[in-house]
Amino acid sequence: MLFGLVGAATMALVACHWGDAEHVQENRVTNTALRLAVVMGLVATAGIFSLSGPFTTLPGRPPGVSATVIRYLRIDTFGHFFLAMILTDATALRATADMKTPIFVMGILNVLGSTTLVYGPGPVPAFGTRRHRGGDGRHAGQRRAVDSYSNVSRHQ
Repeated sequence: MLFGLVGAATMALVACHWGDAEHVQENRVTNTALRLAVVMGLVATAGIFSLSGPFTTLPGRPPGVSATVIRYLRIDTFGHFFLAMILTDATALRATADMKTPIFVMGILNVLGSTTLVYGPGPVPAFGTRRHRGGDGRHAGQRRAVDSYSNVSRHQ
C-alpha cells in the first residue's frame, strides 16, 4: 500500500511537469521517487524477512506449517524490493501517456523472474516447485498455510 502512495504522488507530480514541458523537473521527481521506492522496498524486504519466523508462532498453527510459511515468506519478500521500483517507474511512465511500456516491461520481468526462481539459472539457486503430501498436490502447501492463518481470526 505504501508503494501505491509513492506511485500516486509520482504520477501527479510527473503529469504536472510533463504538461508544462518541464522535463528537468519531471526527471528530478522521477529519480527522487525511485530513490524513495528503493528505500521502502529494502525496509519492507528486511522487515518481512526478519518477521517471517515470529509471524508463524501465532497461536492456532497446525504442526508442520511453520517451515512452509517461513520459506514462502522469505522467498516472496525479495519481490517487494523490485515491486516498489517497478510500480513507481510504471506510474511515472503512465503520467507521460506511455501505457504500453510499463505493461511490456512488467510482463518480461515477471517471466524472467519466475523462470529464475523455479529453474535457477546462473548463480541463483533453483527453488523449484514442491508438492505437499496431502491433497492433489496443486497449491496444497499454500492452501494449508492460508487456511491455518484464517483459523486464527475465527478462534479469537
